[in-house]
Amino acid sequence: MKQLFIFFLVVLFSACASKKVQKENLGFQGEKVIPRGEYHANIVFEELMADPKVVLKHTQGWKIASKIIGRKKTTWTFPPVDHPAYPSVVKRVFSRIDGLLDIKTSIHCGASKSICDDFVREFIKVNRQLKMQENGYIRDLNQS
Repeated sequence: MKQLFIFFLVVLFSACASKKVQKENLGFQGEKVIPRGEYHANIVFEELMADPKVVLKHTQGWKIASKIIGRKKTTWTFPPVDHPAYPSVVKRVFSRIDGLLDIKTSIHCGASKSICDDFVREFIKVNRQLKMQENGYIRDLNQS
């Protein structure tokens, strides 16, 4: 699991450094829509820190909070203050379905739509790579 976590971070940080402009609908409208106040990244972080069951790790400026609930592990990833997508939070729920890794992801991004689109794309890519690595798929990791 530690190797999987390290792999995720390496992929995430290297992926965030590259930008690719594409016009596609990623299913959100960027900074214009924040469903309710409690979803704002800073408020989410404060609420998580009040929960004694949440474990917090700091990695290269990123804050990663995690909590195990039943058979599912939930992580909340917060970019550093100097990241273009700050303030944002990525919530991912890791579970197993029929023995295979499943990741449910929700992202609340506080930046412009184009920056949020890039941020979302990076997590889509990282999730795909994690699932392929964990589930034993052998194919080109850059395929869509």
